[in-house]
Amino acid sequence: MEQNKTSKYLKYAIGEIVLVVIGILIALQINNWNEDRKLRRTEMKLLLELKENLFETKEDLKTDIDKAINTLEVTDSLYQSIVKNKKQMVSINMDYIYEVPLLFPKLSAYKSIQSYGVNIISNDSLRKMITSFYELQLERVKFGELIIRELNEQEIKPYLDEISIPESQCEKCESLLDLFSRKNFYFIKKGDTKLIHFLKEKFLLLDGLNNRYTDTKQQIENMINAINNELKS
Repeated sequence: MEQNKTSKYLKYAIGEIVLVVIGILIALQINNWNEDRKLRRTEMKLLLELKENLFETKEDLKTDIDKAINTLEVTDSLYQSIVKNKKQMVSINMDYIYEVPLLFPKLSAYKSIQSYGVNIISNDSLRKMITSFYELQLERVKFGELIIRELNEQEIKPYLDEISIPESQCEKCESLLDLFSRKNFYFIKKGDTKLIHFLKEKFLLLDGLNNRYTDTKQQIENMINAINNELKS
């Protein structure tokens, strides 16, 4: 300062500060880049796990669709036996009450995504597709299954117990093991309007559930394709 070099000193000091700031910014940028790479690796891993879960859910769904279609056919056959053919004796397999289509979706990957935060899925449309499927579509399916189970357990079964006695086609069974190793049936002497009403209601509910199953299957296929595109990119 005595030599009147203040301006040069200030320029030097400012230059040093600028260099330090630039160094910090570069370090932060490198750190952010590394963190972003880690997040993307985690995202890719989660998407691969999710795709595997979706494949497993789709396989389980195929069984439920087959079961729903089979029960629809049985329901229609019972209805025709009573209304169209006017049979005096109708047999209803007890499995008709207890064998209900029930989807068991694989949720491990989605739960992992939730633990990280759904925003770990960087693709907005894919993230919305995934959350809509798990938070809305699967809940709709679950609700449809619940209504049918309640109809079976709270309405149809008590009524069949009232108008019929569960029997077996096995007339010469000498043990309970023989008896229950065979198909058991409700034998109904004459169908009435209440039973017809139950058959109509169950048919409509099953048809609605089957439509939800079909829509769920399509959504799964769409998600798998979207995940594949995201992994390629």
